[in-house]
Amino acid sequence: MAGNSRHPNLFTRENALVLLIDFQERFLPILHNRDETIKNIKLLLGGVNIYSLPIIVTEQVPEKLGPTISDFKEYLHHAKFFYKKTMSCCGQIGFLEELKKLGVKRIVVCGIEAHVCVLQTALDLIYHGFQVHLACDAITTRIPYNKEIAIEKMKSSGVIVSSVETVLFEITYTAGTEEFKKLQRQYELLYN
Repeated sequence: MAGNSRHPNLFTRENALVLLIDFQERFLPILHNRDETIKNIKLLLGGVNIYSLPIIVTEQVPEKLGPTISDFKEYLHHAKFFYKKTMSCCGQIGFLEELKKLGVKRIVVCGIEAHVCVLQTALDLIYHGFQVHLACDAITTRIPYNKEIAIEKMKSSGVIVSSVETVLFEITYTAGTEEFKKLQRQYELLYN
């Protein structure tokens, strides 16, 4: 390996973005493994904030399904919000244009529901030329087997299957930095 060359499937921070899909109030009571998923998304959002990665949040018809849950509010001060009616975020007017404007090449996806909006968005992002990393421990659905089916379909369609911790350590790359220490503290706050 010459110089700083790295494998192209690693989630590096250059030209990268986090996409949080439709984690809204009305869904909350019916989600499988809800508490663990929320904790993992908080770790992801807190971590990418340390590294100043942009965050886009989508909300599916929020007038009916409510806003993004308040658990994430402290992590979304600089996030861009998109309100949508289409299942795929890519179908919402202005969404793909925003990604292009930001110069995004790779996207880590989290949110709900795994087999509907997450799946359709991930496949459409692949189709439009983006590299998509799926944080599997930061997605969920009402029925567990739908998540398994969604992951398999996304994987077979070119999505890179990953986890929150994997993504964060790929961004981090070097231990001992101030950012790394902040990430460790974030982890300790959520998991200890």
